[in-house]
Amino acid sequence: MCYLIKEPTIKRKDMYNMEHIYFDRDELTTFNDELMHIFKVSFALIIFFIVMFNVINYILY
Repeated sequence: MCYLIKEPTIKRKDMYNMEHIYFDRDELTTFNDELMHIFKVSFALIIFFIVMFNVINYILY
């Protein structure tokens, strides 16, 4: 997904060729990009749920 964000020229039909695109790059950097993307998404989701939980508690009580 990070590669799609960096390269917006990739068409929808090239989604099936993502293995080929990934193995053209350095595997370690690709793995680190994926790990950072997953970490950022999970971090944003955790913060979002904490904020929503606090807002709901503030409204209810």
